[in-house]
Amino acid sequence: MMNRIITILICTILMFILLSLHSKENNTVKTIESDYTTVSTVDSQRKNVELGFSKVPQKVIANRIYVAETLIALGVEKNILAVNYQNTDRYKEYLPQYKEQADNLRRITFDNLTMEEAVSLQPDFIIGWLTTFDSKGLGTTDFWNKRGVNTYINTTSNGLTKHETIEDQEKFILDMGKIFQKEAESKELVDNIETAIKTTINSKSKYKRVLVLENEGRGFRNYDSDTLAGNMVERLNGQIVSQGRVLSYEEVIKINPEVIFLVYFNKDRLIQLKQIYSIPALNSVNAIKNKRVYPIRLDYIYTPGVRIVEGLKIMRKGLYDE
Repeated sequence: MMNRIITILICTILMFILLSLHSKENNTVKTIESDYTTVSTVDSQRKNVELGFSKVPQKVIANRIYVAETLIALGVEKNILAVNYQNTDRYKEYLPQYKEQADNLRRITFDNLTMEEAVSLQPDFIIGWLTTFDSKGLGTTDFWNKRGVNTYINTTSNGLTKHETIEDQEKFILDMGKIFQKEAESKELVDNIETAIKTTINSKSKYKRVLVLENEGRGFRNYDSDTLAGNMVERLNGQIVSQGRVLSYEEVIKINPEVIFLVYFNKDRLIQLKQIYSIPALNSVNAIKNKRVYPIRLDYIYTPGVRIVEGLKIMRKGLYDE
């Protein structure tokens, strides 16, 4: 009899313990590590993707100077693992306001990193153009993503966007602010861009007929309204007067722009300027006759990041004689 009572007592105690544990489990909130932010970009296949970040990247490969400058402007240059100069980057100088911090990046600056070199660096985040992430560059986004490395492609690079806008560059800057938890700083940078636009004279009498041209020998590459350069001109109250990506001398003469912004790459500014003024066929063009041709660096109008402000200043000066 006593043994039966002891058995019943033990069973009762065990049941109580089990019920207690079950109740406690049901009332426990399970915490799952979540991303503190997500941003949208594209992959190597040009497909839209969402990137999630559970921590601020600490080992970043910044492809091209404009990426490094944007991270410096946000105050996160210490998170840069490597700066990768691509093609003509090696001939460029950092903007004066970023030069001091940039000098500290010289020892971790590379010329055209290979995929093998990038892998050996063990990055946790890579930022670049579409062409950064191909077989001739650092490898595909899929290659890196499978290894736990996030990849961000500037969507105005390599013809990804059919209609490029200033807002695309602002998005890039704001995305970097989200990723590195520097949202206030990124907003300030975007505000600087908008200020450069809003201080423009709004008088309709200042409306100028404009071409943005790149000399290609017997004709010009034309930066029309679908390019970032064209959008910049229009946001500054100028009129892009020709669509299409190629213009002959005859077409430029017929269009007769009042202002020409002449695209150059690095140290060929004066060479390009001299060449366009030395083309006899263009002597009748108003912009040529009136000395209204203004050189503008390619990297101020093509995936420029924070450099876009410098491009806007040049355009504003050319349009309004500021």
